[in-house]
Amino acid sequence: MRKLRGSSVYLDPLFWLCVVIPTLCLVIYYGFIASDVYTSESRFVIRSPNQQSVSGIGLALRNIGFNASSDDSYLVRDYLTSRDAVQNLKDDLNVQEKYSADTVDVVSRFGVVGSPTFENFYEYFNKKIKVVYDPASSISSLQVEAYTAEDAQKINEELLKMSEVVINRINNNAKSDILVAAENEVKEAQEASRQAANSLAEYRVSNEVFNPEGQSTLLLQEISKLQDALIQTETQLTQARLLTPDNPQIKAMESRIQTLNKSIKEKSAQVTGPRDGSLSNRSVEFQRLQLEKELADKQLVSAMANYEQSKNEFNKKQLYLERLAQPSLPDEATKPTRFKNILSGFAFGLLAWGVLRLFVAGVREHRD
Repeated sequence: MRKLRGSSVYLDPLFWLCVVIPTLCLVIYYGFIASDVYTSESRFVIRSPNQQSVSGIGLALRNIGFNASSDDSYLVRDYLTSRDAVQNLKDDLNVQEKYSADTVDVVSRFGVVGSPTFENFYEYFNKKIKVVYDPASSISSLQVEAYTAEDAQKINEELLKMSEVVINRINNNAKSDILVAAENEVKEAQEASRQAANSLAEYRVSNEVFNPEGQSTLLLQEISKLQDALIQTETQLTQARLLTPDNPQIKAMESRIQTLNKSIKEKSAQVTGPRDGSLSNRSVEFQRLQLEKELADKQLVSAMANYEQSKNEFNKKQLYLERLAQPSLPDEATKPTRFKNILSGFAFGLLAWGVLRLFVAGVREHRD
């Protein structure tokens, strides 16, 4: 009876349907049909001067000038799995043909099932790349699967180059956002300072005045001396008239007093006279122009300081993609794991056959 029961297993249609036939199909596919899959791996880190890293390897990287940035690493990872990256690969390496070549088995080949549209290839290709980020070391690993070792390495290398282009574009955008505005501010401040200096110089030339306040001070000093001389002469004249009315020096003193008064009036008119050419009137416009120049110079100094600060800020925000391991050229296939897949399929078939057999037996008992 046991022999008959054992032989009934091999005669059971469910056993053949769930176990024997699927296992034979797996043996045929993985043993004779399935294409070898090669994996190229590279490692890189995104570093930025203003980022800090405290892990062991991160500290070692920082000591040699590497500060890893986790946020920027995720940025690169998202780009590597983006449609732009896939489109660039299609344009540069024609990767779609590499994955739909006749040398690839029909099950793994792209385009056998469904239309060969870009969206379908995008979903297909994203299953062939893997970006793993290690938060402990801030190192990212890029793995690319292809059906030849050379293709896997080339695609990996091209993805790294495109990532470097993206990082450079981010740096250029940061430069445009941070530095260009500061440079324009410096240029505008330089132009304003130049115009203010020219206006002040033109005013000095056209009005024949260098510094009204300084010149007024000199004139006031001269007026003070003339007034002292006038007082002295008037005193001498008074004494002469009292003591020696016939003194011939009296006329000379009177003439000197007139000359002194005239000089005092002329010089006073130069300082505070009603004419537009007086130093007091010229001082108003001169001070305005001088104030404009001082303000323009201060703005220029402030703009230049802001530019230097912006340069430091830009240097802190610059990103660098540093390769720690170049894309490898695999010397053997990593997939498929043929024996493991066949064994897994066999085990799953046995499980499915056992479940279905219990289900059938329960239905029969229910009917009886």
